[in-house]
Amino acid sequence: MKYTRNHVKNQASKIAKRTNQTFRINERLIRRCLAADEKALKQVADMGIEGRKILAAMPMIRDNLSSFIQGEAEYNKSIADIYKEGGKAATTIDKDRTSAGLENLKYTHSQYEIAEGLKQGVRLENQRFSESMDMIKLKAFIDYHMSQVDHKAALEGQSARPGLAQMGADIQYEEAKTEHLLTYGSNSDLSLIPQKQFTTNPVVKLFRFVRGIVS
Repeated sequence: MKYTRNHVKNQASKIAKRTNQTFRINERLIRRCLAADEKALKQVADMGIEGRKILAAMPMIRDNLSSFIQGEAEYNKSIADIYKEGGKAATTIDKDRTSAGLENLKYTHSQYEIAEGLKQGVRLENQRFSESMDMIKLKAFIDYHMSQVDHKAALEGQSARPGLAQMGADIQYEEAKTEHLLTYGSNSDLSLIPQKQFTTNPVVKLFRFVRGIVS
């Protein structure tokens, strides 16, 4: 870096200082890297690896810990609800023990109520059964439709894999070609760079055939 100058040094002095204080990144480190300083290159590489690990792992760490916190809160809430229900049930049992005499009278009345309840129950059950059958038929229709959509999407996804892979391979090839030309200049030999071909003619025909079926 014999000739390159920093034209924004004075205008960006404060943010440069803050960047160095916060992230330990400064122009000296960058210039050492450009000068192929082995220690500086390793440091920057390690910083990049550490950053990528954080980007990859932190969302999962955050989600898992959040799920744990929410789960523990739900656990304690549920335990409290169970205890409250237990207290209510215990109170009900105590009241029932003291009202045994009243229950004898209720028993006589209940016989009539049972008969009347049976009649009403039959009517309601018939209605419930009819509504349930309608719901089952509707669900079966929707499930079948959704399964067909999922199947078509799966077929399209599989048939598109070679095309997607070819896109990635073309990008990799162009990057490798560019790097090769920049490295070897006039001595470049692009035939030394492998070029993957995923979309062969049979694969293309298969993709068109599958798209024709699902379309």
